Amino acid sequence: MQLAWFKSADIYIGQGLVMLKLHHETTHIFEHAPTMPLDRMLERCNGLVKKGTKFNVILSSSFCAALSVQIPASIKRSSELSAFLSASAALQLNAPSIQFDCEINSNRKSEKMSVVAAIPINVRTTIEVWIQQQGCSMTSLRPLWAIATQFAACQDEKIKGLVLHEPDGSILVIETKNDEVQTMSWRGQLTTEVMRSNLHRAVVSFDMVEQSILSLQFSTKPINLMANPPTVWRKHWAAI
Repeated sequence: MQLAWFKSADIYIGQGLVMLKLHHETTHIFEHAPTMPLDRMLERCNGLVKKGTKFNVILSSSFCAALSVQIPASIKRSSELSAFLSASAALQLNAPSIQFDCEINSNRKSEKMSVVAAIPINVRTTIEVWIQQQGCSMTSLRPLWAIATQFAACQDEKIKGLVLHEPDGSILVIETKNDEVQTMSWRGQLTTEVMRSNLHRAVVSFDMVEQSILSLQFSTKPINLMANPPTVWRKHWAAI
């Protein structure tokens, strides 16, 4: 007898990329043009999941950006905070016509600048609708960079930042000497040389040293080049 609540799946969604891992089964990788709409990308997974599957959804930074936001002390109500964060995300991402769902990183060290996970509402809705159409449910929705920041090596006091290289771009989260958390991001597929060059410029601009920045790469293909990797998609991580 098969019990529906035993079924689960991990799905990673990036710009032009969907990776679907059904537990105890093969990982399916679908690569598309970066301009392909999200709903059409997800349609490629139709028929691969069984009804009742519970999805752990993980987004690349292209779909869920990490933003540094200073929250005014005058904001007290949750509705005011939500509106402020959405407006801040729209301004930083140059997307004035898009509404964002934003979540503050509760594990931030600095109270001066908050790291915010910003996902466009239409992206969240598209994913939720697709999952419902499959007769399934969603147990979590997280950006990959948030998972990486909880990696054991990031807890070392000597580590002041993390740069994560994904198939569709890179993102930097760094705690500066002023105890402020800042973020930077770069879009598109990047070579290792470009990754290192971007990291060097960022480190110089924040007056840091590269040895204090942990550099990780997440790949579509299993690379397994890392001891004690994050538990999510553990064979797809490497330290660079």
